[in-house]
Amino acid sequence: MLIALIVVCEIGFWVMLALGMLVRYLLHMPRLGTLFLLCVPLLDFILFVAASVDLHKGAEAELAHALSGIYLGLSLVYGHSGIRWIDNYAAYRFAGGTKPLTPPKHGRLRTIYEWKQWLKGCLAASITAIFLYSGVLFVGQADKTHVLTDSISAIPWVMAGWLIFWPVWYTIREETGP
Repeated sequence: MLIALIVVCEIGFWVMLALGMLVRYLLHMPRLGTLFLLCVPLLDFILFVAASVDLHKGAEAELAHALSGIYLGLSLVYGHSGIRWIDNYAAYRFAGGTKPLTPPKHGRLRTIYEWKQWLKGCLAASITAIFLYSGVLFVGQADKTHVLTDSISAIPWVMAGWLIFWPVWYTIREETGP
């Protein structure tokens, strides 16, 4: 049941994104297009609520339940900038707008970019942990929510790996040159 909802929400994500761009740039209805784009994070919220209700009704937590919290955390932090980039690209491609900026490839600006992305990742990780822990509290049965607590425990490891392989790597590489 929950896997099917994840699939529906994932398909809905792409449908809302495509409809938003289509309506904005091909049908020239920017306000309606914005409405479709606002539905993108709403789908992640609906998925999280459905996963929480599923757990509350007695289901044992699975990876799908944890993914609902992860999707929501990422959507809240990265959703706006991602959709803005796609919107700028669609404006460039279909409405004569300027080409969207891409991340710098090298040097100090790339290093700053990587640190900013990692800090945003820390925010997304924190939000994800809060949502997952709220699921644990909502259910109130540790034996049924161990997947959620295991996912929370993995977050610092994921963030440490990201820290080492991107911001720290670019910082070291910047100082030593390409």
